[in-house]
Amino acid sequence: MALGCLSLSLLIVALYGRTAGFGFTRTDDKVLLTDDASFILDAANLTKIFGRPFFPASSRGETYYRPVVTASFIVDAQWNGIAPGQFHRTNVALHALAVCLVWLVLF
Repeated sequence: MALGCLSLSLLIVALYGRTAGFGFTRTDDKVLLTDDASFILDAANLTKIFGRPFFPASSRGETYYRPVVTASFIVDAQWNGIAPGQFHRTNVALHALAVCLVWLVLF
């Protein structure tokens, strides 16, 4: 089982690892990370994320509640600031973890 997880994780890293060198997109990365950098960069805001919408400045009044995602943004920003590479590496690691969990459930 461990060999299957390791193999799948290496495949995920091989397929998606190069995204660590990519920049931000002009979609939600701008709203969630660059426009909200002052909030994301302050680790003290980890306690404030539970009373805050996911898109802080939604012009259409839409609100989503995703505090775990915002927490991961804050943790990533503490390691490397608002640089896209850290956020992309975290996404690759989370994909590899999800693949392993599915592997363990199925086999």
